[in-house]
Parts: sequence; structure tokens; C-alpha cells
Amino acid sequence: MYTCLFCPSLGPARALLRVVKVLCLGGLLLAGVAVAAQGECNHLVYTANPDYPPFHWEQNGKLVGASIEITNRILAALGVSGEARYVGPWNRVLKSAEFGSVDMVVALRRTPEREAYMEFEGEPFSDNPTAAFVDLGEPMPYSQWDDLTNARVGASNGDRYGGDFDAFLQAKLHPIYATDMEHGFSDLHRHLTQYYLTGYQTGRAFLAAKGWDKQIVARMPLVAHEDVFNGFSRKSPCRKLIPAFDLRLQALRQDGSVDRALDAALLAWRDYARSKTP
Repeated sequence: MYTCLFCPSLGPARALLRVVKVLCLGGLLLAGVAVAAQGECNHLVYTANPDYPPFHWEQNGKLVGASIEITNRILAALGVSGEARYVGPWNRVLKSAEFGSVDMVVALRRTPEREAYMEFEGEPFSDNPTAAFVDLGEPMPYSQWDDLTNARVGASNGDRYGGDFDAFLQAKLHPIYATDMEHGFSDLHRHLTQYYLTGYQTGRAFLAAKGWDKQIVARMPLVAHEDVFNGFSRKSPCRKLIPAFDLRLQALRQDGSVDRALDAALLAWRDYARSKTP
């Protein structure tokens, strides 16, 4: 039987109970320290779709573009160190946020599926409507969503368009998925698909850089009108920065900084894409 040498006035059972309480209290204190450490946001790692100019794109193994510039400006203003990390294709970007291996994904559409593992800012980064692009070699009409039914519709893996259109796409369409925008537009040009769905701004930027903008055009009206937002992984302690991020982003939108960054990024993307064209 255990006897407390330091508590002679206590019986053996009471002494044992006191030892257990002390050990439990020590364990709770250590656990509290661990939780506090996990709750700190000392360094924010963020990522983005590597194929979404002028918002962001991969260039020589690094992420560049308007959203990268604006995010770095906000982090500097908040005094938080940050890193824009290229993690691979779009599906892997989303999984990185879901698993918590990155803290934030910048400038993407907010959907119920993504909200399950990301908390989005209230302030949008920018508007980014979706368009149905067609090749003039097979000029398909478009005036409403139903025009897309019974057609060969292309889309990129991982893309979501927001609002009711995502539900319509799942229920009524059977998209032919491409790995990225270049393959999606290539499929359209080769008439493997008849429409290709992507962001209006990003699609036009890509086509202009490739010199395909005379052959492939966006049909009007636009398919969907949705904004893009920054999303924080629900497993990241940096979620606590959302209110401060919102305020800084709102100020940069109001003074025109975001629009200027998008204009400059569009020019940079065109130069880069044309330098890669044989």
C-alpha cells in the first residue's frame, strides 16, 4: 500500500487522491500551454490556384499575381510574416486547406463545399464572373443556362462557379474535365468540347496572352456573377486574423489598389505567357 511520506496526517487513501489531483492539474497546465502554442499565428502560409491569371499563377515554381501582391501588403501592415507557397495543381491546393497544411487560400469562390473546411472573409477580394467560351470554328449559341444542356461542356478540375449554377451543373450537365485552363481551351479549340466554363477575366487574360482571343470568345450574357474571397483553413490558428484582414482589404479595394494590382498583373501575365509561346 502507498503511504505519503510528506503528508503524515493523511491516511493512505487520501494521500493517494492528493497525488492524483496534483498529477492531473499538472497535465491540464501542460495541455493548456500546448493549446496556447497551437493558437498562435506567428507565420502565415498561403497558396492559390496556380493557373488563374491575373489573380495568381505559377511562374518558375513561385506564385505571383495581384492576389499575392495584395496579400503581402496586408501581412506587412499587420506585422505578420507570410509565405506564398506553390503546392501544385488546384485540387491539391484545396486539399492543403482541408488538411490544414496551409493557413489560407487567396481569391477563390465561396461555396458550401469549401465552407466546410474554410472560413471566408466577409470582404470580397474582387468580382470574377463566369463565362461560357466558344470557338468560332464551331460557334455555339448562348443566352441561358439551358443552352448548355445536351452539349459538350468543358471545365477545369476543382473549379466551382458559385450560387445556383453549381447545382445546375451537377444536375443538368456532364462536364468534360481538363487538368487546367490551357488544356480546357485546347479541348475547345479541337472541338472536343463546345463550351468551356471559366472566369471571364482569367479566361480573357489567358486567350490574349496565347493569341487565341480572335478565335475563342466569351458568349454573353455571363453565366454567373460571383465574387472571389480569401479563405482561411478551419484548422489554422490564423483564422483570428480575419477581422483585421477584412479591414485592410476593404481599404485597398476602396482606394483602387486592388484594381491597379489586377491591371498590372494582367500586363505581367501577358508578357510571361508570350515569352513561353514558341
